[in-house]
Amino acid sequence: MRDQSDLKGILGRLDELRSERDTSGKPSSLTVLLDLLEERVDQKERYVLLSTLAREYALVGMISDAEQTLQRQASEFRGDALPLISLAEHYLYVTSDYSKAAATIDRAIQRAQRTGHFLRQAYNTRARISRKLGDYVLLEDTILALIEYKPSTGAKDVRYEEDFLKGIPEGEVNPNVIETYRALVAASRAQPG
Repeated sequence: MRDQSDLKGILGRLDELRSERDTSGKPSSLTVLLDLLEERVDQKERYVLLSTLAREYALVGMISDAEQTLQRQASEFRGDALPLISLAEHYLYVTSDYSKAAATIDRAIQRAQRTGHFLRQAYNTRARISRKLGDYVLLEDTILALIEYKPSTGAKDVRYEEDFLKGIPEGEVNPNVIETYRALVAASRAQPG
């Protein structure tokens, strides 16, 4: 098992390693991460390494490898919604495959509902996807779900976000729903932490 500080040190050098090439011509950052994944690492380290590897693939333009890595992480860590949220965001922001993004975020929401963690983050992502799709019925339903969501004590999640409210065409979403959500966002920001 690798020393935690050693792993942090390697992860801290990825920018430097990305500019170096291995014997096959790939960025050394990829080689190092792939080698680390082949070693015996614990589940937490594996989770971090897969997330980092997916990000590295995307940074060097190896988009299908990034997608495959995110799919692998989502499959290996079925008790966690974050890998599916990351995969949905990959489809949303990297490949612009909005139908895959929508299907994936729906799976993430189901997983988040089962685990009790990151449901708000999944809904925030679904709201952004619905904007890209121009599906204002789904957007309104998602905002209503965000309003109704009451996380259990100890649930891991993000704070309320509202970037997806900007520029909604008038009449597409009930203004009372938007107003209620904005009030919820404001109240949450007024709370400490």
